Amino acid sequence: MSSGYATENRGLAWLRRCLAEERKEAGLAFNPFRDAFQRAPEEVYAQLRERSPVHYSRLLDCWVVTRYDDVARVLRDHIVFRSSPDATTQDLVDPYVTLDPGRPSLFMLDPPDHTRLRGAVRETFGPEALRRLAPRLEECVRQVVCSLGWAGDRVDLVPRFATVIPLRVFELISGLELHADDRVTGWVRDVVGGLEPMATAHTADQALTAYRALGACLDEGRARPARAGTLHWTLARDVEAGRLSEAEARQLLMFLILAGTRTVSDFLADAARRLSALPPGAPARQRVDDTLVDDLITRISPVQIVARTAAVPTDVGGRRIAAGDRVLLVLASANRDPGRAGPDVSFGGGIHRCVGARLARLEGRSALACLLETFPGVRLAEAMPSRRCVTLRSWDRVIVHL
Repeated sequence: MSSGYATENRGLAWLRRCLAEERKEAGLAFNPFRDAFQRAPEEVYAQLRERSPVHYSRLLDCWVVTRYDDVARVLRDHIVFRSSPDATTQDLVDPYVTLDPGRPSLFMLDPPDHTRLRGAVRETFGPEALRRLAPRLEECVRQVVCSLGWAGDRVDLVPRFATVIPLRVFELISGLELHADDRVTGWVRDVVGGLEPMATAHTADQALTAYRALGACLDEGRARPARAGTLHWTLARDVEAGRLSEAEARQLLMFLILAGTRTVSDFLADAARRLSALPPGAPARQRVDDTLVDDLITRISPVQIVARTAAVPTDVGGRRIAAGDRVLLVLASANRDPGRAGPDVSFGGGIHRCVGARLARLEGRSALACLLETFPGVRLAEAMPSRRCVTLRSWDRVIVHL
């Protein structure tokens, strides 16, 4: 198995040859390295939906699926399309799978292990647990928002708002005190970089270093006595009862901090950017409710892409997918498909639908409502999206005047 993408060593001639072959076969090429894609990926996905909805990318050595019906079908079919990448025949493999091969993350597992491990955390994210959590979550959000400054101050919401709130919420549900916001944020960023299909061998090395540092930080917290009612306590109980191994309990916490903090952070940054750019009297700024948050989640699609591996030969959208082929499902494109005739797929679908979807909505509603209620005149000054992002839609800065 390759240890990450080696695209930086293949050279410009190789890249041009790949793109030329794609154009000859499909009439267009998918080039996520282009600045135009980074600025407006939705325009590129609209072209793919129209002209090549199941598109073979020679750059990424996988299929890129953009229409809603095809994406929704693959998400539901966990028998044919597996989450584990182990059976792939592709030349280039996601660097993330090399981080901890013996302890794969929840989103890279299939039944029966996926079913068992998901069951270990399901109660933590259930309606009753979130009802009990809500008052403490809202107080946490209020403290973060009030610490931003005074009306009129110029503030970057990415490090001061969007990044901090998910970390504080993770501490609430897990019972672990991290005491290292900047370092944890950097580790999460570097590890998540290993999920990008444009990642390089250098990215994989960074991800591995950060993964080990983040794991050591979590281990330090787990060494302290667990407080009853927290996820740390629940997992420790399951380990003692023999329902989980120690390694599985650790990996579940690692998965939740990686998946839960970065995706919510990206959503909050983009949602705050959009809302602060609206005129002060815009209805969306006056009332942040579940309907508005759901609409923002659909439009933003914090997780832009998820990957699957075909277990057997099959057809998708009229194209033949061989056993072992990797398939990238573009959730962001599916949600914007004019032909969409079903629920949004922002949180995935089927047995792998995000276990923390309810919590993400609760965080989004609480954080955005508190920001706009505390600073009703907040207005956008500038925003800069992160470069080389395909799997996630991230922001380097979202600067506002409070």
